[in-house]
Amino acid sequence: MAIFTLRNIDKSYQGRPILTGVDLSIVRGDKIGLVGRNGCGKTTLLEIIAGIVEPDHGERRASRQASVGIIAQEEDFGGCSTVIEAASQGQQRLRALESALARLDERIETTPSETPELDRLVQRQADLQEQYHLLGGYMSHSQVEAVLAGLGFPPEQFSAHPATLSGGEAKRLQMAQILLGGHDLLLLDEPGNHLDINGCEWLTRYLQEYPGTFMVISHDRFLLNAISDRIVELDQGHLFSFKGNYDAYVMSREERRAAGARTQERQQKQIEKEEDLIRRIHYGQKARQAKSRRKLLDRLTDLPPQDLLSLQSSSSFRFTTSRASGEIVLQLEEIAAHAGGRVLFEKIDLQVERGQVLGIIGPNGSGKSTLLEIILGRRSSAAGRVRLAQTVRPLYFDQSLAELSGAGTVLDELRPFRPQATEKDLRSHLARFQLRWDDTEPEVCNLSGGEKSRLLLARIACQEANLLVLDEPTNHLDIFSREALENALLAFGGTVVMVTHDRRLLDRTATHVMILDGVRSRLVHGNYSTLMDEIAATNARRPARSKEKERSVASRPAPSPRRVKRRHTFDELEELIMNKESRRAEIQKAFYTEEVYSNKKRYRELEEELERTEVELEELNAEWETWT
Repeated sequence: MAIFTLRNIDKSYQGRPILTGVDLSIVRGDKIGLVGRNGCGKTTLLEIIAGIVEPDHGERRASRQASVGIIAQEEDFGGCSTVIEAASQGQQRLRALESALARLDERIETTPSETPELDRLVQRQADLQEQYHLLGGYMSHSQVEAVLAGLGFPPEQFSAHPATLSGGEAKRLQMAQILLGGHDLLLLDEPGNHLDINGCEWLTRYLQEYPGTFMVISHDRFLLNAISDRIVELDQGHLFSFKGNYDAYVMSREERRAAGARTQERQQKQIEKEEDLIRRIHYGQKARQAKSRRKLLDRLTDLPPQDLLSLQSSSSFRFTTSRASGEIVLQLEEIAAHAGGRVLFEKIDLQVERGQVLGIIGPNGSGKSTLLEIILGRRSSAAGRVRLAQTVRPLYFDQSLAELSGAGTVLDELRPFRPQATEKDLRSHLARFQLRWDDTEPEVCNLSGGEKSRLLLARIACQEANLLVLDEPTNHLDIFSREALENALLAFGGTVVMVTHDRRLLDRTATHVMILDGVRSRLVHGNYSTLMDEIAATNARRPARSKEKERSVASRPAPSPRRVKRRHTFDELEELIMNKESRRAEIQKAFYTEEVYSNKKRYRELEEELERTEVELEELNAEWETWT
């Protein structure tokens, strides 16, 4: 059953069509990835689904009382004094259920027994408890902590005031609220933007296990491949739906575009044939027939856009390799770096050979960009030595885009590197990076982040290099530009050292992966999947050791049964067991109350008491068995 439906939606901004005749149905349980070029209207589509933006034309339908979770443009943490309190605020449906259950408890206590009203209230209570269970209410406090930790908040930050958070941290806190909200539909717009690679891994696992419905805008192909059962592409205002994950979408997209190209080729031949026929019969007695043929030609030239994905070429470019460097391109010996009195890393030893692609990953703040600056000699190392081969010719992609002058036009950025090129040549070069302007070329300072990233890549591609040093080159790039960068790196004949959290890029191009995480470093020979396989193997060995221990214990002779002494009379024992069981039920019920789940100290005190009660009950029951 569809929980949200869009019918024939149109939307324009400043006279430019963004969405044209869009139809979309979202069924409960759908896991949808939404892709498309930057600026094509993906965010607008999400906002129309959420009811934030009204379409110019068309119909939006939502099932009754369906709730939507979407991150607002402005942060509003409702006067919360701590991060964990703000995150818990996202569980409004749980809080409402708790209030409803508390009111039901009061009514049940005052309702006479063996009455239809009591039966109705008890049934209602059972229904609400089931909803509470499905929303994870019985583990809500631990769930809040787990989500915050997964999104990169350390435990010591749980008690921080939301006003002290950075912009990226505030967005992550908003995402925690959305993920914890128990919504019928999650709408996530680039959820990985403010996450490091560990956070991206956590989010991938979370969404893989998420039982509800979601639509995710993302340029993270690794994420889309892992979580999606349907990919929807927005292209020139029209939606195209593909079953399966990202890999299945890529195959279907290329097949569909190839079929469209063949259709277009056949149509063009038919048009040329008709035009030739019209020219030959335009005069004389066949003029009426020529007019009829002209009407047929007019119909042929209107290829319906909804029947054909965009056939415009994706970005396609190459990096030019200069004269080959020596076999050993780069050596790091005992390298260390400090920042603000803190050790970022130390004792890094590394050798990079010609033709290798080294990917560097790690949590935010682990010193990845600092390491690149040390390699390039832009920053001094606190210890150790860097050796670059004399024949190395490096080029640098700086994630802050500071390499761009910021003054002048886009062509001015390229002219120093291609002084003999004509304006037509430079425009043709920029077009390979999807940088096209029909009118006057814009100034660099007026470009979007994505356009600046592609301009810097275009500038690098104007020059020759045998070592590319890239710091988060996929930031601001849409999914198609990332594919083009990936293909360019695969074709590059030199050496690459890059910092990136794009797992797909690492998987396709890296020959080695270095992990910076807490002072030390680790080098993996292989790509990102190799790293994940090693981590999985390590995790698998841990329980295996536990099982070996269990087998060792099991192989020992069984101890003789312990004699249980009677310390109570039978009546005393029954009363104690009933009291302990009653107390156990009270504790379990208390976990669901706000005064407990919102108070970490009280929550843990009750956990400890419950554990003691369980042990005492086990001992009392063992004693009771001596009387039976």
